[in-house]
Amino acid sequence: LKGGLKTVPHSDLFDERYFRFVQFLCDYYFCSLGVGLRTALPSYMITAKKLPPHQEPEQRTAPNKEQSRQNSYIWGDEAYRFQEYKKLIFKTLERKEQVLFLVPEKSSLEYYKSFLLTCTTEDDIAVLSSNISDKKYFLEWLAVREKKKHVALGTRSAVFSHYADLSLVILDQENNASHKSWGMHPKYDTRTLAAFASHTFNALYVMGDSMPRVESYYHIAKGHLRLQSADKEHHLPLCPQIIDMKNTPRTGTLANTVQQLLKDASKEKKALVLVNRRGDSPITLCRDCGYVERCPSCTTSLVLHAPVRAGDKESLRCHHCGFSKETETLCPHCKGSRLASFGVGIQKVESDIRALRPTASVLRIDSDSANEHAINQKYINNADIIVCTTFALRFLRDTLFEYSVIASADNL
Repeated sequence: LKGGLKTVPHSDLFDERYFRFVQFLCDYYFCSLGVGLRTALPSYMITAKKLPPHQEPEQRTAPNKEQSRQNSYIWGDEAYRFQEYKKLIFKTLERKEQVLFLVPEKSSLEYYKSFLLTCTTEDDIAVLSSNISDKKYFLEWLAVREKKKHVALGTRSAVFSHYADLSLVILDQENNASHKSWGMHPKYDTRTLAAFASHTFNALYVMGDSMPRVESYYHIAKGHLRLQSADKEHHLPLCPQIIDMKNTPRTGTLANTVQQLLKDASKEKKALVLVNRRGDSPITLCRDCGYVERCPSCTTSLVLHAPVRAGDKESLRCHHCGFSKETETLCPHCKGSRLASFGVGIQKVESDIRALRPTASVLRIDSDSANEHAINQKYINNADIIVCTTFALRFLRDTLFEYSVIASADNL
């Protein structure tokens, strides 16, 4: 088989359903069966000459009453999601069926395990992650296959476990990018594979987060996913208005429509402006020869940062390695004087807002401003307009906004 496997190793350990699941991985992400099996199967299972004794699992004897339920999305804060997860897990374990609980990052496994311990015992939980040895991982994988453990907790690779009686698949923090495999081939998405696994093993699929991805929002709106939230009426928020900046009257970086909204902003009716790009301008180039200022180490374009305090000077910074230098008046390549900066950064948007509302309290929150002053709730409460990057969202969970604007949404 292409992918480094001459034969399918220990093929007696997985059934036709599991093989069909791996085949979906290969077809969907355009990889050979050998690569798919090497991705899905535990490493120890491929490299070990002799495996520990194993037995055939007890198969499901009765149809699952939950099978007719539609896959759902639990939309809410962590406390609400955990409350709903707990109800579903209890029902599943009462029927002595299996649960797969997928999380985005291995650093949070202990936290999620402490939650699952409120639902079952430690001996009933298999933790599947790269933190453990290959042999230990295989033994946990085998325990799930033989139904010796009813709950499987893990990161991306846990979706490839073999289940004897899978009835419930829970994927928390579905908006987290770590659910996507970026650094290896195939670059699979755990959310897609979890959906197919639930279909293959005839299980209920439940996702949850405080804010869904655009794809999940679409599936909820189309009725493919049942929305469940603390709001009894289960309403989706209003669809945002998209403004095409090419064909819209504007002054500076702000469309006229946005300017009207910001003019009404106050402490009681706060406005949030999200600009997910630090600095003032992302590119500085020479209009004579086309030279672009780049980092000597990373070769990425240097970002222009406007002075923050009196006496500071403009600087060009690399956001990857931290390299910094003062701006130059002449092009280093052709010695021309037509150096110019292009693009929109958070400092430029902040400057335009301050020009529009000179008397308003405007607060910028990004990783640069966090180094300048401590961010606390007092600053946030006193602000009329908050301009921020995604860095700031952790500080704004309990803040209500009347208006929300995303500038340069294509860069998200």
